Amino acid sequence: ILLSVPGMSQKKTQPADVSKEVESRTGHKINTATKATGWVLPEGISLDDGLTEDEAVAIALWNNPALQAEMAAMGLARADLIEAGQLRNPSLTLIFPFSARILESVANWPFEALWQRPRRVAAAKLELERVGESLVSRALDLVRDARLAYIDYALAQRRASVAAEATRERGEIATIVN
Repeated sequence: ILLSVPGMSQKKTQPADVSKEVESRTGHKINTATKATGWVLPEGISLDDGLTEDEAVAIALWNNPALQAEMAAMGLARADLIEAGQLRNPSLTLIFPFSARILESVANWPFEALWQRPRRVAAAKLELERVGESLVSRALDLVRDARLAYIDYALAQRRASVAAEATRERGEIATIVN
């Protein structure tokens, strides 16, 4: 039984489709470049004024190697879909007229073209959609993890400022006592 899940009905078979889905849910795009060139900041983000939670999420989505690997897997799944739609090349042994392979290929060609090919294409489409859904899921998990890491970072900064204030006050108390 296939259940309809809200927001999941759109097919995500292109990196741009995945990026739009992630952007609609989080407000941030993912890096759909075919080749990651190392660590880069997304457009419009500057670390000179500090780091906000949204900037941390955008940087995580833009530079995560696991997300880029999943993007490459999507490219491979698209290539598999193209390959599944093609008919197989005849083998070189079909050239020789005195072979049982000729009869075998004549018998197998309609079976492959009419029966196996549509099923291979359907399976490849499902795999491509699965990879797209997996990519969206991984991106949403990454957004959650980046937000939690930023909260931990902000909490650590707050603890450090409270500890510094407590140290300063204890120093003043020690001065007053002396």
